[in-house]
Amino acid sequence: MHKHKMTIDYTPYVVKFYGLSLNAQYVAFQQCLCAQRASADAQRQPGYQAVYFVAVPVGYVSDYDRIGLMFNSLVRPRVARRPTDGDRAQLKDQMKSLHWLGYCHLDLTEQNIGLDGNDRCYLLDCVAVRTIALCLDASNRLESSDPSNSLDPPDVSHDMRLWFQLQSSVFKHLPPEQQQCAVGEEKEQIHRFHQ
Repeated sequence: MHKHKMTIDYTPYVVKFYGLSLNAQYVAFQQCLCAQRASADAQRQPGYQAVYFVAVPVGYVSDYDRIGLMFNSLVRPRVARRPTDGDRAQLKDQMKSLHWLGYCHLDLTEQNIGLDGNDRCYLLDCVAVRTIALCLDASNRLESSDPSNSLDPPDVSHDMRLWFQLQSSVFKHLPPEQQQCAVGEEKEQIHRFHQ
């Protein structure tokens, strides 16, 4: 996937030209986001607005024989800053919103954390999302997640493993999390939603 920046009417966007990374599960994820956009239950999820801001395309562009999807772009802070405890909470809310929708991010890495200039933090690059409990396809393996390499069906615990790795890298300067996520409790909420 190739990313480019562009502006339209002085508004910045990111354009992503997809190759093999555009797959059936990513398309299903986009359809789920569209279907849940007006859902009151979805809107009650703390990470709802941030997930929709970065994950839902706002348009497309044509470049010769390629089509690229346009996404909102973050306005980076003028002065670099380290992630805060509030940023960590925002990321966790976004991850849990994805889980509530029935998807795992599977690429929770430092490169996929975006800090903006308004003290907001975003979980970026949702192209690797996979439906919870469905096998992965072999066409789009990632380096950051064991289930993508073994093609095992992902579940919340795969994202949580990556989350805990972030605690010792990106968030190592912060005190430990006050509230650990109960994987079993989150799985139960997901199960109730999808019944």
